[in-house]
Amino acid sequence: MDKIAPIQNKPKTLVDDNYRPVINAIYFLWSSRRIIVITTVLGVLLATFYILMTPKQYTAKTQIIMAQIAGSDKNIMPFGANIEEPIALINRLSLPTSYGIDQIEACGLSGAQKPLEAMAKIPKWNAPRGVAGIVEVSVTSSTTKIAKDCIESLFLLIQGTQEKKIAAYIKEAEEKLAGYQRRIEAYKKHAPNVMGDQSKEITYSATWNEYVLMVEQVLILRNLIGFAEAHGASLAMPIYVDETPVAPKITSLLAGGFFWGLIIGIFIAYLKSIFSKIYFLKKKLPRS
Repeated sequence: MDKIAPIQNKPKTLVDDNYRPVINAIYFLWSSRRIIVITTVLGVLLATFYILMTPKQYTAKTQIIMAQIAGSDKNIMPFGANIEEPIALINRLSLPTSYGIDQIEACGLSGAQKPLEAMAKIPKWNAPRGVAGIVEVSVTSSTTKIAKDCIESLFLLIQGTQEKKIAAYIKEAEEKLAGYQRRIEAYKKHAPNVMGDQSKEITYSATWNEYVLMVEQVLILRNLIGFAEAHGASLAMPIYVDETPVAPKITSLLAGGFFWGLIIGIFIAYLKSIFSKIYFLKKKLPRS
């Protein structure tokens, strides 16, 4: 019978080979603790220095209702048509030439090299979904006062430009209204003279329908003018100013300083161990 080879047991070691990489990693971190601690502390100190040197930033925001005009029919809706759609307003105010000296001064850009270009980048516009005729604007600045003043200046700018657009509609409506009123007065003046004349009464009957239509148009135009004058641009909510600084973000910066300090420390310690091994091997090589 073939002899069964005796099973050779592997020599037992203090540490299982499966755990050796973990033990090596722990030993590496412990032996490099000074470098890692120093770089981590430096990372946190640099983040703290950046936080202290960076000016605080505050945000103000509000919502603006677009100016509106009534429809041209008798059924005036509670809310008419926007004189300017929110998307059109946002596109218009994205151009530097849309702003003036009032907005530049209110937003604290008087000393800027290119104030108009800088002004166009300050407000953040948004048209909320599902809400017609409203635009949302937010401004971030170094003080709460500047942020609020900037929002107020932007609102006055929108209100003024949309009032000019409404004025054109009102002027056209007033011209039509004056024309209808002259024709109505002329009709009232000559209407009594046709009584008793059959041929003139037939003409009077035909013009009566026109007279009724003119009266209806006068009412419509008066409603349109009154609606437009009463529905200029307005604030949907008071200007909200957040007293808590939005920047610098202290928690994120400190966490980032800690993390990158730790990573850099580990990397430096790893490079140091590699160079130490290379130096040790070169020292052990026999000299020729």
